[in-house]
Amino acid sequence: LPTDRESLYWLNVKAIPTNTAPENANTLQIDVRTRLKLIYRPNTLKGIPEEVTHKLRWRQTGSRLTVSNPTPFYMNFNEVTVGNHPITEATFVAPMSSATFATPGKVTGLVSWKIINDFGGVGKSHTQVR
Repeated sequence: LPTDRESLYWLNVKAIPTNTAPENANTLQIDVRTRLKLIYRPNTLKGIPEEVTHKLRWRQTGSRLTVSNPTPFYMNFNEVTVGNHPITEATFVAPMSSATFATPGKVTGLVSWKIINDFGGVGKSHTQVR
């Protein structure tokens, strides 16, 4: 595993109920799939994502919004807006990389975002300074 950045793993658990009904009986079976995001943070990384989220850089090109993350942390977005227009596709950006999301048309304005903190809560709002 890298020691200079976080690593992301997905844990998928699928539960299928047993069928104990007679062969001719009408039944409804529902299987449940749970998907958990597991983030491994090496001991060598100090700090938390909330302390460095201001380092994210946003660039808008037409109806696309790109975020660059120079930090060693995954940034998981609770909310991203451009000029008060929600960017519903915005999910997360990996450490030391970038991610691009579609915007609802050619919206303009300041980019604001909130990340999900280490405890699953929502952090404070941040706005990119131009």
